[in-house]
Amino acid sequence: MNLGDVMDEVAARLRTIPSLTGRTYAWPPGSLTPPAVFVAYPGPGTYDLSYARGADRTEGSCLVALGRPSERSTRDALTGYADGSGAESVKAAVDGDDYDSCDSVTVTAWDVDVVQIGGTDYLAVVFTLDIIGRGTE
Repeated sequence: MNLGDVMDEVAARLRTIPSLTGRTYAWPPGSLTPPAVFVAYPGPGTYDLSYARGADRTEGSCLVALGRPSERSTRDALTGYADGSGAESVKAAVDGDDYDSCDSVTVTAWDVDVVQIGGTDYLAVVFTLDIIGRGTE
C-alpha cells in the first residue's frame, strides 16, 4: 500500500463535499483559507494482518479547518462535517471499500481541537481514519 496514493485518494473523496471543493489538500498546507480540509500524514502502522503479506493497517486523519475559534459561525459550521451522513459529512464522503490505493478507509472517530496553521489558530474537526491495504511481497 502506497501511503501517498492513499492520501491522494482520500483527498479526492473530500473534494466531493460541496463547501470544500477547491479547498482540499492531500497533505498539510503551509496556509489555507477556511473552510478547508487536508489529509494529515498517517500515524503508526501494522504489517501482516493476515498471512503472506495479506494486509497492512495504519491510522490516518484529516482535518477540517473551520475558522476563528471565538466565532459562533465557526461552531455552527462544524456540525455538517461531523454528521454521520449528508452532503457535508466527512464520514459519508470518505468511508468505503472501493479504493484503488488500499482495501478500505473507515472514519472511526472525530474530535474538535484548535490547531495552528501558518501562524493562525483555527477551530478544526479532526477525523480519525482506519486504513487497511494490501501488503506487497
